[in-house]
Amino acid sequence: MPASIQATRRQAEGSARLVEERPAPPRPAPPGDSSRDDRKSLLALGGLCVLVLLVALAFHLTSTLRQQLEDELADRLRLSAQLVTESLPTGDAGHPTTDAELRERLEEIRETTSLSDLVLYDVEGELMEGMPDGPAVPRRIRLANPERAEPTDPTTRDPEWDSAGGLSLVVPLGGDSGVGALLARIDRRAQGSLPTARLLFQVAKGLAAIVIVSGFLIIVRWLFKGGPSAVGPARTGAGTGSDVEVVLGTMKEVMTTLKDNETRYRDRATAAEADALRHRVTNDHVLASVSSGIIAFDLSGRITEFNRAAEVILAIRRRHAIGRPVASVFGDDDRLTAIASDLIDWARTTAGVEWSCPVPDGDPRWIGASSSVIRADDGTLLGGILLVSDLTQTKRLREQMLLKDRLSAVGEMSAGIAHEIKNSLHSLNGFANLLREDFADREPSLAVRGILSEVRSLESLVHGILEFSKPSRLDKQRVTVNDLVREIETRARAAVAEVGVRTELDLSEEVGDVLVDPSALRRVCLNLALNAIEAMPGGGELTITTRSTEFPSEGTDARRRGIRIAFRDTGPGIPESDRARVFTPFYTTKRSGNGLGLALAHKTVTDHGGRLQLHSRVGVGTEFVIHLPAEG
Repeated sequence: MPASIQATRRQAEGSARLVEERPAPPRPAPPGDSSRDDRKSLLALGGLCVLVLLVALAFHLTSTLRQQLEDELADRLRLSAQLVTESLPTGDAGHPTTDAELRERLEEIRETTSLSDLVLYDVEGELMEGMPDGPAVPRRIRLANPERAEPTDPTTRDPEWDSAGGLSLVVPLGGDSGVGALLARIDRRAQGSLPTARLLFQVAKGLAAIVIVSGFLIIVRWLFKGGPSAVGPARTGAGTGSDVEVVLGTMKEVMTTLKDNETRYRDRATAAEADALRHRVTNDHVLASVSSGIIAFDLSGRITEFNRAAEVILAIRRRHAIGRPVASVFGDDDRLTAIASDLIDWARTTAGVEWSCPVPDGDPRWIGASSSVIRADDGTLLGGILLVSDLTQTKRLREQMLLKDRLSAVGEMSAGIAHEIKNSLHSLNGFANLLREDFADREPSLAVRGILSEVRSLESLVHGILEFSKPSRLDKQRVTVNDLVREIETRARAAVAEVGVRTELDLSEEVGDVLVDPSALRRVCLNLALNAIEAMPGGGELTITTRSTEFPSEGTDARRRGIRIAFRDTGPGIPESDRARVFTPFYTTKRSGNGLGLALAHKTVTDHGGRLQLHSRVGVGTEFVIHLPAEG
């Protein structure tokens, strides 16, 4: 067969195979099929509407059931809160008057109303002592700003859902009961069928959203494609199932996106809450650990923060300061009130102000204060801060250093003067003795006796000056403090009996031995005891006390272990104007004194590494306190 004929035959066979393999075109639908498809589409839309109505009805029923259960639990919380409010101690008959009775009444109300937790907080927001503590009960709550009054009637407040899934009602309480707020709570396990109703409500809400969105998408598709016939299989070629698949696929993507967003936002909210809580706890710890008092107030002058150091320095409880005006807490004439007023009225800050504050039954306390403003990011003035410090110890150390420098200068000058006077005294004494030899057979004249007496007095004074000015040579030995004090009391007893002064020993057994020069310390203690006796010519009481203590090292705030010996009398006291000069050489209020006794006592104690302090109040008495470092 020729090649051309064979090629033509192969082409014909290939064309026949292509014709056999090509799909047949769709046959046109019979005329009756279009109306039947339209009826099916309308029936589908009608069924969808019925489904929407059924889902809406289920949504309404579950919503009503959930609301009724929540209202029932809220009424139970309000009822219990009202019962607790009526049971707070007011002094009336029938109300609890002790903490035990109050806790018993709270437990009775909790069991009667089937609550999970029923606790009370003080005016600072701290959980009151004796209240039951649990993982879902916060130890501290944040009370509202006193300027923004909140209703204290439990029937007018709405409960809230907490992070543990419980329903809580917090009611601020006022009055003189000492209670700041009440927390009534019902946890998830005690909510009965409410969790199930809430779950059904969420499911019904989700179904309603899915059905409504699906119906809306089908109707939009139906309208844009030309009516009911466009929905049928003759028009689409894929049947009604393709619409359902598109709607379901779209809803699935939407639900997945919403779920992912919800999870992401929930994680962010949880992280933000944890971060805020961490920062708040850190700030609370910082404020509580600062050694200076921090007092914050707003533009109206009300105190918003009062840390622990401020409580100690100013002797004012935090609960008595928070929420009150600065002038009400400190007084209209107080320096802190004036500083706060300058900041609020004129935005004028203060730095390094010092003043003396009287303290009941004690020496005045020195207070230092500074102020600064609190501004927002845009520079708006929000309030102010008072920074308060206790400068008493610093002032004492400063005075001691000044006194030490002054005594050193006086000692150097006195040593030179005493040396020159001593030489002249020797000459005067020699001439006076020559005059006395002229009266060998009779009594020396009054002038000779006067010269000799004054020479001896001056020699005693010069000896004291030289003792004060020369370096101490201490022969330190172990001494039992209580034994030394008993010896001093025995030696001073004769002088005590003459003036009608009673002595009392208050010795602590915890006081051990010290390493000191016994004779030097004995002279100091005897001098202080005799001074106390001389300060009570009309009688009184001398009390000698020993205690173990800690006191700052010289020139620093570091504290070290030591012993304390105190000589307290009930004399007239020393005026404040004279207290700064008590340890100064040659200062005395006695007619026969030379003013070196207390100066030498101060020098001796200081040379031992200790401190000698004076505490006195006019009309009450005086106390000299010796601080000595313990052995080792």
